[in-house]
Parts: sequence; C-alpha cells; structure tokens
Amino acid sequence: MCPSLPFVLLGLSVGLVAASPPLQPASEKHWAVIVAGSNGWYNYRHQADACHAYQIVHNNGIPDEQIVVMMYDDLAQNEENPTPGLLINRPNGTDVYKGVPKDYTGDDVTPENFLAVLKGDSSKIKVYATTASNSHESSYACYYDDARETYLGDWYSVNWMEDSDVEDLAKETLLKQFKVVKRHTNTSHVQQFGNKTLANMKVVAFQGNHKAGGPPATPVTLQPVMHLDLTPSPDVPLAILKRKLMASNDIRVARGMLMEISTHLKVREMMAKTMRQVVEKVTGSELKAEQVLNERAELSQHRCYKDAVNHYKHNCFNWHKTEVELHGLFFCSLKSDIPNSESVCGYCKEYNDTCDMRRPLVFQYEYSLRHLYALVNLCERGYPVNSWSGCDTLLVLVNRRRRLIMGSRASTLLREEEIEEIKKETGFSHSQITRLYSRFTSLDKGENGTLSREDFQRIPELAINPLGDRIINAFFPEGEDQVNFRGFMRTLAHFRPIEDNEKSKNAAVSEPLNSRTNKLLFAFRLYDLDRDDKISRDELLQVLRMMVGVNISDEQLGSIADRTIQEADTNGDNSISFNEFIKVLEKVDVEQKMSIRFLH
Repeated sequence: MCPSLPFVLLGLSVGLVAASPPLQPASEKHWAVIVAGSNGWYNYRHQADACHAYQIVHNNGIPDEQIVVMMYDDLAQNEENPTPGLLINRPNGTDVYKGVPKDYTGDDVTPENFLAVLKGDSSKIKVYATTASNSHESSYACYYDDARETYLGDWYSVNWMEDSDVEDLAKETLLKQFKVVKRHTNTSHVQQFGNKTLANMKVVAFQGNHKAGGPPATPVTLQPVMHLDLTPSPDVPLAILKRKLMASNDIRVARGMLMEISTHLKVREMMAKTMRQVVEKVTGSELKAEQVLNERAELSQHRCYKDAVNHYKHNCFNWHKTEVELHGLFFCSLKSDIPNSESVCGYCKEYNDTCDMRRPLVFQYEYSLRHLYALVNLCERGYPVNSWSGCDTLLVLVNRRRRLIMGSRASTLLREEEIEEIKKETGFSHSQITRLYSRFTSLDKGENGTLSREDFQRIPELAINPLGDRIINAFFPEGEDQVNFRGFMRTLAHFRPIEDNEKSKNAAVSEPLNSRTNKLLFAFRLYDLDRDDKISRDELLQVLRMMVGVNISDEQLGSIADRTIQEADTNGDNSISFNEFIKVLEKVDVEQKMSIRFLH
C-alpha cells in the first residue's frame, strides 16, 4: 500500500490540517478530505468554504478519485437560493459548487463516517494543523450577501483559501501562508499545532499534486472586498434577522422578524439560565456555581467531559437538530407574521398532545456551545457525571408515562353532560376534550380544578414567547386570577381550525369562537393593552418593545409603529380600531396562521 498525504478541511472549526508520512517523493499519493459539518441556509458559509476548498485542490492537480467531500448538500437547490445550482464564497464571486463530488451527503455526514474515511496507520503519519482561533474564542463569519440574506464565508477559511488562489503554491510554504492568514484574521488568535517542521514544506505538497505532470494552478487576481461584515459565528442568526428587519419594507414581514428576534433572545436567556441551574444543582452551592461559570479550566478529564456533553445534548439542547423542539402543551406559536410560515409545535405526536404542526425555528445552536465550558469546569473539579440532574426536570418537561396515568384518571372526572356542553360551545370533539382535560389537570399543581397565571408560566413555550404574559392574560376574565376548564377551552377554541362544514353555517346561528372575526379579535386584544377597543401608537410601541427588548433602537421601533399606524388608520385618529385592524389583515390567511391542529 502506498503511503498517503491526507489534506483535511473541517468546515466548522478545525480549518487546515496537513498530514505527512516520512517523505517518499517517488511513491507518495495525495488525498484530500473536505468536510462541512453543518446544514441549513443560515450556515451557507460552511458548505461554500468546503466547495471553494475542493476547487483549490482540484485545480492544483489532485484527481477527483482522491478527493473525498462530506457536506449536507442542501444549498444549491434550496428554495432560498436566488441562483439555483450555484454557490459563491465571496461577493460577486464565481461558482464554487460546479463539479464538487458528492461522496457523503445528508444524514451520511457523520463523525463515524468521517473517522472511517481517515482510518489508516496513524503511527506513520506526522500532522501539522492550523485553526481559526484558540479554545476560548469564536471564529467569525464574513461577506454578508443581501441577495442571499446570509454570510458567504468564514473569515479564517476565506483568508487561507484566497491566499491559495493568489499565490504560487510551488513557492509558498505552509509557514508563510500561516503568517499571512494570521495577520489577516485579526478577529481571533489563529493557532498552529503538531509537527511544525512540516510548516517549511511548500503548500502545493498538501493542496495539490506536483507529481501529476502539470504545474500548480495559475494564481489569480482578486478584487478587494470593501465591506467584510465580520460577525462572531454564534451571533450569525441574530445578525441575519436584524439585517432582514432593516431591509424589509413590508410591515407584516417586519413584525414577523421582530417576533423571531425576540424568541431568539428568549431562548438564549433560557439556555444560560438552564446551564446555571445545572451547575447549581451539581455543586449544591450558588457560590461554587458562580465560580464554575466564571472560570476557564484547561481540559484534562476527557472521558468525563464527553459524558457530560452527551448528557447535556440529550437532556437539554441538541445543537445538531435543524429546529428547536420545544416540549409542552398546546400553545406553540400564537402569532407569526412571516408569510407562508406555520405554527411551532414540539413533540406533540410523541406526547399525544394537542397539535401536530411544526415550524422550523431559526436558532443559534453554535451559541449553546458557549455554555459548554461550564461542563469542562465541573469535570476538572471532580464532579462525576452520574451525580448530575437531567435538564428535563429543570425545564419542567413532563414524563410521558406520568401524563398518560394522570390523563386516564382525570378523564373520569369529566361528566358526559359537561363534555357535551363544551362540544356545543367550542366545537371540539369528545376525544379532544378529554385529552385537553388530561393536560389541564397535569398543569393544575394546586389540584383545585383551576389554573393560575403561575401554572401557565411554567409552560416553556410561554416562558420564551415574547408575548407570553399577554397570551396568558387572554385566558383570564378581567379581574379574575383563576380560570376553570370551561374557560380554558373557550380560549383554546379560538385556535381550532375552521372546518369546511362550519363555513356554510346558518347566519342565524351565533358565530363560532374559531371564526375569522373572533381569531382577529383575539389578536387585536393582545395589542389593546387598556381594552379601550383601539390600538394607540404607545400601545403598539409597548408590544414591539416586549417582542425585541433593547435590541432594536427606539428610533427604529418608532418608525415601524408610525408606518403601521399610517397604513391602518383610515379615520385620522392616530390609532387602529378593530375594523381598521380587520382591513389591514384582509389578505392574510388568518385561519391558517391562527390555527392549531388538535389531535383527535
């Protein structure tokens, strides 16, 4: 078997790895293994980096049969791609997707397959590696593209690849390239590891095949990019949302962006709070927890850390999933003004809950990695993983078996005549009512047949919803602090889909709670804070502030509020009446956007 020279690109974190056996120029064989470990349009830059890396090694003489590419491959034909079939890695750049081999795509992009590709006699391999940053820093995204609404590259990766594009790789050494990239990548501390004597070798020995009979690729001239748009990787989703908000002239889209930004920030807050609770529970001391959360220990307890990360990943937040799977009740996303979006529901089928619709929620999984240092610190302090409490208890996630037991017991407490009355009033089926009663009783911690505001606030979806308090208030009649099951069902009925047989009901029959008008009235009252049947500019600003906190300036929020009032106000009183509210939303599919599919 011939010795080999594997060249490895890890799209998310590692960067450039050059590995070499004892030099045997006559028989060496060059391989390239190129990996982008993420997916989704928001992570466009990682796969664009990988495709660009392929073009470099391909153009420098490494044949495709010696190039292994691992990437999810969900971008070229993505519905958000304004240039189907093409990917670029810099503003106004050339297509880097053309010709890229599809060795491992989709769910085949796994750590196991990556390690399988790299298997060999490691005792004969010397390694030299560079990375974008040290262990305490983030890498940075760059080159925001307005047409694609995403970042095109990662600053460190772009720097070494663009250097490879413009330099003669038969003359440039790895060490020179490292110094160039380190100088340009001024947002983080670029690192080098391994056998540094290899750094004196020419770049072409690793990024090309100088034995193939042809010269390296001819260096090209790249025009300077004026706007780098450098952004820490964990902040990329939030930065993209803010850019979309500022670029939108559609007030409905802008409101949808505000809601996403607020939810995004709430989830960040919940993640930080959850990690603090985990650490406090493990250490048994707020003081020790504070120390653990504020130190940066060097990792030596690798097995403990691996077990801790798996525990956190499976019980708290799985950052590899493409959507946030929130656990809980019935109310997943009350209001989404983003066209063609659906309601967010999590685990509804698994838990036999009340809805089965799901909507991907953009969420910065990389941000969760910022909290993993606390697990390092716990391991280094000697806390065994088997003593740690799971996040399921901390997040008030309800055990399925307990819920089913409670459900079977609770359903017997509802009398048939009560069920029939609720059916007539709300339109829910018998099975839906008993199922919801089961959920109602599981939330009734006081076991007194009613729910308090505190009971609702324990629901994770409402805890992170920017309008959570307003939604909760909608369940309570004015002046009341408890709601019984019948009142609970009347409010939920607003979100029951309108069935075909309900659209042709006799006009003499009272309008059902889930009619378009009643759905809109429910939404209107979320904004009408003083219940005077109109939405003032101040009320609109208050709700907008609830949604985004301090992350959007007062001037920007004021502009959004003024545009909304100007668009809706037809009688010139500088407020929005319910009729004006209906008029503004006459082309919106309210029935779809304010409906939850309750399981039968």
